Order: sequence, then C-alpha cells, then structure tokens
Amino acid sequence: MAYCISSKRKDLLHLPLIKVFTLLFSFCLSNLSAQTFTGGGSPSNICNSYQTISPVVIQEVGNDDIGGVGVSGTNTTFSINLPAGLEFQAGQGTVSIASPSDLSNVSIVSWLPTSVTVTVDFNNIPFGAQTDVITISGLRVRATTASAGSYSVFIVDISTLFTAPQVPSFSSFNVDPLIVSAGLDKNICDGGSVAIGGAPTASGGNTPYTYTWLPSSALSSTTVANPTANPASSTSYFISVSDVTGCSGSSLMTVVVNNPPMISLQPIATQTVCEGVSVTFSVNAGVTTAPTYQWRFNGSNIGGATSSSYTIASPLVGDVGNYDVVVSGTCAPPVTSTSSTLTINTS
Repeated sequence: MAYCISSKRKDLLHLPLIKVFTLLFSFCLSNLSAQTFTGGGSPSNICNSYQTISPVVIQEVGNDDIGGVGVSGTNTTFSINLPAGLEFQAGQGTVSIASPSDLSNVSIVSWLPTSVTVTVDFNNIPFGAQTDVITISGLRVRATTASAGSYSVFIVDISTLFTAPQVPSFSSFNVDPLIVSAGLDKNICDGGSVAIGGAPTASGGNTPYTYTWLPSSALSSTTVANPTANPASSTSYFISVSDVTGCSGSSLMTVVVNNPPMISLQPIATQTVCEGVSVTFSVNAGVTTAPTYQWRFNGSNIGGATSSSYTIASPLVGDVGNYDVVVSGTCAPPVTSTSSTLTINTS
C-alpha cells in the first residue's frame, strides 16, 4: 500500500512548488523498501572484486506518472550512489522500461567510482496513462576501503524525475572483505621446521578459498592454509588467496633461520708474558646468531668476563692457568673453545 500524497491534492496548490515537492517526498519515506540477495547468482558478500548486485527498481505509485507533465524530447537525470569505500565498475549496467510505458528512452550516461547517472527522456503524456517501471540491472560493485557490514545504494535527485513521489526499491548487500594473513615472522634453528600462515590465513569473502604459497621450496605444500616450512636459510614466503567469487588478497612473512653457536677462531693456545704486562684472550664466534660469551679460568666462570675477548691488565703469578670461553646463542647447544694457557715469566 502506498502512503504518498497525490500531486492532485488541491489544498497544496497554494504552496510554492519546491515546498510542495519537499512535503510530498517526506510523506513517502516510510515506503522505501529494501531488497536482499535471495539467490539467482547474486553474491553473498561483496569484497574486492566486482560483483553484480540486485536491480534497483523505480515504480510509480497509483496514477502518479513518471514525467507525466514533461515536454516531449526533454530529459532529466538522477544518480544511483554508493556509500564511501565502495565503487561501481565502469560501463557495467543497463536500464530497462516495463512495457507499455510513457517513457521514450532511459539510459545510463556516465559512470563514476561511486555514482551512476541515469537520464530519462519523457513525453507529454497526462497522469495515469501508463504504469511506468524503470529497472537498473547489472550494476557491479566492489569494496575498496569499506569495512564489513550491510550497505545499500541510494538515489540522488530523484525529485527531478517524478510528478509525484514514487517508491524506489533499493539494492542492499553485505560487505565482508577477504582478509589474508601470512602470520607473524617465525624463527627456527638450522635444520628445524615451523608451521606458517595466519590463524586463520583467510577470513571473510566467500568460501571455499584457494591458497598459493611462493616460493615452493622447503614447503610441505603450496596449496594449504598452514604448510610447514624448513628452509636452509632465511626465506620470505608470499601467500595469495582467492575465494569462490574471485576476491583476492595477499600477505608476506619471513622464516628466519638462526645459526647454532660455533667458533671460527680459537684463542691462542699458549701465552707467556712478564709479570704485570697485560694479556688478552679472544675468540671469534663466526655466524652464530646472537652470540653470548662466558670466559672461564681453570673451569670456573670469571665474573664480568662476557665479551668476545678477556683482558688481564696486570697479571700476577696467581693468574697462571688455563683460560677458555663458552659461546651460546639463540639456538642450542653452546660450544666451548679450546684452552689457552697463560704462563708468567718472572726472570
């Protein structure tokens, strides 16, 4: 049932035309109906690939004619707009007119990312001659920055089309962007392995998903959400995911391979110095990841001796003995250097 006030209301004729039209349109707002996707190939969710939305239908109410007082050959326009974060696909969409109709031609004249403009040519036909229905179908929409939620198109300048307010049927749809996560970077020790991917790797969009990991080397699979990786050296892995409607997304993570403790340069085997002359012991931990050091004297830790070298500024007879260092790192096990023997020349 329509609750719009007819343009034939004589008690409104004394009002300015703009005020009358504003009043008429405000009385129609309760009649705005919404459509939802009910199948027939319509997408369940809009994401970052273009998908066809359900038609936008504009139909006159009762005997109030679309363009009924227009002059043959003239035209007017209105726009179908999208909320921010969504965009139309240029060149996609058609307009049809239900037959029979007073309208001579209706067509889409321009596409902008968030707006489609429709022009209407109408004839000099009196009220009620035909029931006019305009259907805009085949519009394709994708999400750019819109977050998940329910959205509808809306019509701008619709008042320029009608001799009295009408009932537009708005196309509504859900936005559920496809979110892809390769997961956090992972650390492994040389020869180790780890599961990669997010928790979950993909969400939103429309299932099922298709996974593609690159590079394929050292992966248990390239087509599952969470494969196992065991690279010999640090490697960045790229995941690309697409859903059943063609929406896609990608993400990147790195598996860092940590090297175990090692010693590439051992301390000097024997050092002989005069009493009171400084002596330094040193070691090179090579490619050890995050090395730490603990120097020892005759097997006991030396307090504060935790760098790659250890210096005795003024050695005494009591410092004679064996010195070595334990090198640790991110990975186990620690390694111990060969001993360096210190002797003091007292003569």
